[in-house]
Amino acid sequence: MSQHRRYYLMHKDIIVLEARINDEESGAFTEIIGVENEKHLPPDILFLDWQKERKIKLLDLNKWWSKRGMPDNRDGLVPLMGYLRVVNKGLLQMMNYGLSLSDAYWIKPVTDTSTWAQVNFFTNPFSMDIGKAMFGTSTKDKSEINTVSPDLSTNGWLKKTWRIKDGIRYLLKAGSDPNHQEPINEILATKLLETLNIIPFVHYSLASIKGAACCACRNFLDENTEYVPAALIYKTEPRPDDCTIYQHLINRCRAFDIENMEDFLDRMLQVDFILANSDRHLGNFGFLRDANTLEFLGPAPLFDNGTSLWNHDAGNKLLRGMNLSRPFANLHENQIQFVNHFHITPQMLADIPELFEEIMIMKSTLSRARIRSIREALSENIESFNHIVEMAPPEKKPIGGILPIETSYKNPFAVTGPEVNNSVLDNIISGARKTIIDSRTKPVSHKPDEEYEVKMREIRGGRY
Repeated sequence: MSQHRRYYLMHKDIIVLEARINDEESGAFTEIIGVENEKHLPPDILFLDWQKERKIKLLDLNKWWSKRGMPDNRDGLVPLMGYLRVVNKGLLQMMNYGLSLSDAYWIKPVTDTSTWAQVNFFTNPFSMDIGKAMFGTSTKDKSEINTVSPDLSTNGWLKKTWRIKDGIRYLLKAGSDPNHQEPINEILATKLLETLNIIPFVHYSLASIKGAACCACRNFLDENTEYVPAALIYKTEPRPDDCTIYQHLINRCRAFDIENMEDFLDRMLQVDFILANSDRHLGNFGFLRDANTLEFLGPAPLFDNGTSLWNHDAGNKLLRGMNLSRPFANLHENQIQFVNHFHITPQMLADIPELFEEIMIMKSTLSRARIRSIREALSENIESFNHIVEMAPPEKKPIGGILPIETSYKNPFAVTGPEVNNSVLDNIISGARKTIIDSRTKPVSHKPDEEYEVKMREIRGGRY
């Protein structure tokens, strides 16, 4: 059947497997012809399917492949598919070799002689047409659209698009109802993480695309380093009934020789508690892996903090006191019990509510009443956190002399505080005030992080 052409699944220039794909109707794998290099299979497929049964289930392969692309609930997906005259979402990844800016996997017909160096998005230019179509700013006809873009292979439900400036890849994301609060949340989280300096993290700035407020961050990967979500490691073995989600993840990390995971989770869970992050699922934290040697380098820098600070509570009356959490417990008051050692002292948090309030007033469109409610809820949250630390046994309490992040983690791509000198946040705090009106009338800018000048709106974590 002509619509079931033979393709290679590639990992950089290594042929991982040969398969047939229905590239005219669904974009789905329909037959696995043979595995060529088992070591380079995606981790969950390698351990769950191949090593146990010496075969790969089509269902598992298609699930993994689908997760690398746009989800069904992506904001703007239906208009985009109509614009491109595509009837099945699975066909979108067929338009760009399935290439991504998150890993080194891709597909090509068996007769195609293209190489990784020729096609990867880390070192080669790509089109902005898909992003413009997604954000409703394109003036091109479908026949003129260049679909060579990582936007087609970027997961998460919010509108998002990749841009290149001075050779650096930036991801811009826009947001959702009811409050359009997530972009400013990312900026607040960045300021908190700068202040605490206890964990590697990705810096976020505010940006706009023709009036649509976004949040922007630079890619923390390159052509030789890829991101492996915690979900893929977690799924490499079924979780025993008597094992918690937390302990099962730790056990699987040890099986992969991933070091420092307990310490990383300690720090991440403390930050998430303070921010009331309700969406830290197993897809928006994970690990860095060397795409050549397959060696895990350690935890990836913390990112995706937008679903925080009660952003989904409508109006100005926040539903605090019952702060939802993920992935280890449903409430933060329960999830914080998994922390083995606390790193944050009351002194480190003393100025955070006031600082957050000033940033929200200067750089967001939130009402003063909502900003006041967020500050009050945050103050209560910090009080609760400080009380938990105070009541913790001595072996869990913060101690002096925490090792610098650089020596605690083998994480060469962590983007930390020193890289944002003269950032937009520094300008805010020093009194360089730009009004929302000014930022709305500015032309679109895609400058590096430290130069972004804009307004606010939102960005929420990609759902894996």
